Amino acid sequence: MKTNDIVYGVHAVTEALLANTGNKLYLQEDLRGKNVEKVK
Repeated sequence: MKTNDIVYGVHAVTEALLANTGNKLYLQEDLRGKNVEKVK
């Protein structure tokens, strides 16, 4: 992944985290859901 790529969506972000790529993560404050809890 390039340093300026933006990944969005719960599934895409989960995959990026598992691959240990990226350096910033922004979450919506009141975001809820089963898959969102995996990211938090």
